[in-house]
Amino acid sequence: EAEHSISKALKYSTDNTDILELALRIYNTTENSLLKASVLEKLIASPADKPEYFSQLAEVKYRRGLIEDAKKDYELAVEFQEEDEDLLIKAANFFFLCRREFKKQSLSRTFSYIRSLLSKVLLLNPHNRRAQLLFAEIEYGEENFPKAYQLLERCFHDCEKPEKYITKFYELGVKFDGQKKGNEIIKLGLQNLSTRGVSFHLLISKKNSPPCSQTLEFCLKAIFHLSRNLRSKIETYHKLKNNSDFYLARHVLSEIDTLSLKISDAYLLYYQYNLHKRGTIKSKALEKYKVFKFRVS
Repeated sequence: EAEHSISKALKYSTDNTDILELALRIYNTTENSLLKASVLEKLIASPADKPEYFSQLAEVKYRRGLIEDAKKDYELAVEFQEEDEDLLIKAANFFFLCRREFKKQSLSRTFSYIRSLLSKVLLLNPHNRRAQLLFAEIEYGEENFPKAYQLLERCFHDCEKPEKYITKFYELGVKFDGQKKGNEIIKLGLQNLSTRGVSFHLLISKKNSPPCSQTLEFCLKAIFHLSRNLRSKIETYHKLKNNSDFYLARHVLSEIDTLSLKISDAYLLYYQYNLHKRGTIKSKALEKYKVFKFRVS
């Protein structure tokens, strides 16, 4: 009802900044991204223009997949708000997620810009974990693995979304400090509900090869926890899609795909061990089944 009333008022007072700001507050509540973008553009063109309108408009355009437009607005927002820690992090995260989609900007130039944003954040707050974790992602992307591992080891215990980093942290831990370190990371991951599924998946991976008596148990636990994570991601995807947040929805789809593959791995290993246990197939037949699965997947 409030959204309908404000839309009606805007038809007759398109330049009234008080009404525009009221509309913005309402559209922030209703998450109507199309109308919010329209109001923000009018506010930016009005005498009541505020620097934060650029960052808000950039986020709306990013969510709708208008990457080049969002890039320009984020650059303007950063220019006007160089000391806004939260904005700098949001802008750095945007440039990192969209780094391969800028038409006229190389990957190295994008990474350089992200580094400059994160350096400003750490000057404002040397303990900002989000900045340090994003630095770790950049180091990993540029194959500077020792530096990425150093940053992950420092920040992983305090990060808000450990499920995003645990696989990289595990792989780098094994690479530089051996399997013992990898096992410590898995143990840490098992203590957190969000990383438990991935941790059980790492436990049943080839490198860890648990005893036969535990394999079936770990497979089932991996399936259970990964399936819960998958349901949560599917729910998030539908919310984003219904709100026309197409770009973010696409990112969630890739996470859904990764989780689905991990669940398939756990199911395959579960059935393989059951088949071996019952002696219903021989090893050669199992090997041919693996080859067949690889070809059709």
